[in-house]
Amino acid sequence: MRPSKATSLAIAGLIGLGMSNYATAAPKAASVKTSAKQSTPTKPAVKKTVAKPAAPPPATVPVALQNDVKDLKTQVSTLVDQQQKILDQIDQLKTLIQNQQQAAAPPAAPPTNYPTSLEVAGLPVEGGENAHVAIVEFTDFQCPFCGRYTVDAYPSILAQYIQTGKVKYFYRDDPLSFHEFATPAAKAAHCAEEQGKFWEMHDSLFANQNALAQQDIADRAQKIGLDTTKFSQCIASNKFDDTMNKSITEAGTWGVNGTPTFFIGIIGADGKVMSVDKEIVGAQPFQAFKEAIEAELAPRA
Repeated sequence: MRPSKATSLAIAGLIGLGMSNYATAAPKAASVKTSAKQSTPTKPAVKKTVAKPAAPPPATVPVALQNDVKDLKTQVSTLVDQQQKILDQIDQLKTLIQNQQQAAAPPAAPPTNYPTSLEVAGLPVEGGENAHVAIVEFTDFQCPFCGRYTVDAYPSILAQYIQTGKVKYFYRDDPLSFHEFATPAAKAAHCAEEQGKFWEMHDSLFANQNALAQQDIADRAQKIGLDTTKFSQCIASNKFDDTMNKSITEAGTWGVNGTPTFFIGIIGADGKVMSVDKEIVGAQPFQAFKEAIEAELAPRA
């Protein structure tokens, strides 16, 4: 049996009312849920701490290793000192070579500070007492060019001019600073002069320039007949220091830059001063000296 129209309308109205109430209640329920969710308290953050590992104990260096390191440092220091000495010796050799090259070749022109006269009084001398021609040599007992001169040219000058009484030959000190034994050798020659044997010591020193150490010089003193006690006392003193220093200073003043260097000229009437006419530098051959000496011996107008 189908419901009447009135009944159907009533049922529809009740359904519509119920849907309205449901729509009104649903947002409230959602609101309650949302509110409840928002009001939930937040838990505080917990900070995590990570424990650091403990540092290992310091290592102990064995005593033997410490000693090895100490020895190694000492060896390195010694090597550094030896290296510096080698470098210093190389510098000295360079200087020696430069000076030898300068001494080997004659100068292109006379130096501007060429001396016009030299004092010769009191210098070691050999030759004729009445000779008026003089040669003054600035020399170094360790200089190889000086040694060459004493072998090549000096014997002929000695035989032809000094021993014949035509020339006076004077010695002057000029030991070069980079020659270790030059100054002691010069001192030995002066100490021998005290006993009247300068030229014997002079010739002995040049005869073997490779043996100029202290014991070598002492052996020479005995060999040439010196009073060795007096000689040793002289060597230990400083009595000739001023003489040698004066000669070295004057050599520098007069432009003597290498050894051997010679000045040739005429001795004045008083025998104390020589007028300089010629300079010869280096181990020149005998002919160069002969020409200069003969020019001085020739009669003057």
